[in-house]
Amino acid sequence: MVDVSNQKLLFEVDSSLTFLCWTDDSAIIFQKEIGSKIELFSYGIKGKTFISQIKVANPYKWKEYINSDIVALPNQVQDSRQLFFLFIRGNKLYKYTLEENQPEEILGFAVSKVYDINNICVNSDCSVVFISQRTNGYGIISKLITKSGKIETVEKSKFLADEASYVYFLQNNNQVLYYKVLNKVDNLRRIQVLRYDLKSGEKKVIAVLKCVSLLNPFIICGKHEFVINDINPPNFSLEIKNGLLDDFLNSLMKSFSFIEIKI
Repeated sequence: MVDVSNQKLLFEVDSSLTFLCWTDDSAIIFQKEIGSKIELFSYGIKGKTFISQIKVANPYKWKEYINSDIVALPNQVQDSRQLFFLFIRGNKLYKYTLEENQPEEILGFAVSKVYDINNICVNSDCSVVFISQRTNGYGIISKLITKSGKIETVEKSKFLADEASYVYFLQNNNQVLYYKVLNKVDNLRRIQVLRYDLKSGEKKVIAVLKCVSLLNPFIICGKHEFVINDINPPNFSLEIKNGLLDDFLNSLMKSFSFIEIKI
């Protein structure tokens, strides 16, 4: 766990745990494999406490599906029992929940061989799915209403062809963020971050960034912040005095700049 503002390592989390999503601004849901079983834990950041939430009824299927190439989980759920994820199998999109033994097909979207998928983004009740795709020369962002199966193109642009074009739901489920790489000059990218309102269809540019490379963009739920890790390889230096993990992480974080955008 890292304090992004101060670029400081706070504490380490057991490596056997896999982060799934937030439940609120101070609690995270983790998956833990115990032998052949899978159990979900809630981790309270402030108190550093683990609470067992629920055991996955069908761990073999859960593990098989959640390790698919393209997987989407909601950014935040109210309770771990509401947790679900989407995955692609063949050319179809499926939803899998804790209770179900069989995945449910999401109608209205089939993967085309013409497009490569950047990512899939879903809101907390799985009513809306966003799909970011690219092909030679341009990219496309589509909105899928799961109840009706209606699919709509939100944006199609040559600026979305870069591999860094992703979509993220905000906490209220009514808005998403996505970003476009406008150009690259001497390895420096100029990136436009946009907010899209699902109800009005309005698009608003909220930031224009310049950086070398983007790593792991994410949303801090309760603070309504969009955070991008920017690494500058020429400035990277590594110094390990005692062979400790802390030394490595501290050196690595010195080469990062954490860009925080208030939404």
